Amino acid sequence: MDEELANINSDLNREKIFSYYNKNKKKILVLISICLIAFFVFIFYKYYLETKRSKLAEKYIEATLQVKTNNKEQAILKLKKIINSNEPTYSSLALFFLIEEKLITDDQEILKYYDQLINKNKFDDEMKNILIYKKALTMFEYFSENEMIETLKPIMNTESLLKSQTLLLLGDFFVSRENFIKAKDTYLTIISSTKKNNFYKVLAKNKMKKIDGKIN
Repeated sequence: MDEELANINSDLNREKIFSYYNKNKKKILVLISICLIAFFVFIFYKYYLETKRSKLAEKYIEATLQVKTNNKEQAILKLKKIINSNEPTYSSLALFFLIEEKLITDDQEILKYYDQLINKNKFDDEMKNILIYKKALTMFEYFSENEMIETLKPIMNTESLLKSQTLLLLGDFFVSRENFIKAKDTYLTIISSTKKNNFYKVLAKNKMKKIDGKIN
C-alpha cells in the first residue's frame, strides 16, 4: 500500500513538473540562454584581461630594456601607453620606472599621471594609500602647504597602516618650509596616537627635540 502511494505521489510530481515546464517553456529557455551567455562572456572577459596583462608585461620589459640600450624615446612612449591602459599593476610599474629613471621630470605631467593612476584604477584601500603617499613623496619639493595637506588627507582621516608614516612625512614637510610650530603639532599627533613606543613614535620624539630649540 505504501509503495503504491509513493508511486502515485511520484507520478503526480512528474506531472506537475511537466505541466510547469510546458506552461513556462519560453521563460525557462530564455533563463538558460542568459545563464549560458553570461558564463561565456565571463570566460571571454577573463581571457581578455589575462591576454591584456600578458601583452602589457611584454611591453614593460621591452621598454626597460630599451632604456638600457639608450633607446629612451621609444621606451618613454611605450611606458606612457602602459600608464594610459589603466591596468593597475603595470600602469603603476610604468610610472614608478619613469620617475626613478628620471625619464619624466615635468612636475605637472608626473602629477597628472599619479592622479590618473589613483582615480581610474581599482585598488584596495591600502594600495591606494601607498600611491597617495608616493605621490606626496615625489612632489615633496614642489607642493604648496595646502597641496600637501589635501593630498595626504585621505590617509590621515583613516586608520590606515600608513597613517603614522604619513603624519611623519607631513611633519618633515613643515620643517622643510621652516614652519616649526605646525611640524611640532604634527609630530605630537603621532606621539599621542598610541601608548606604545613604536618606531614612528620614537622617531617623532627625536624630530621634536631637534626643532624645540628653533621655536623656543
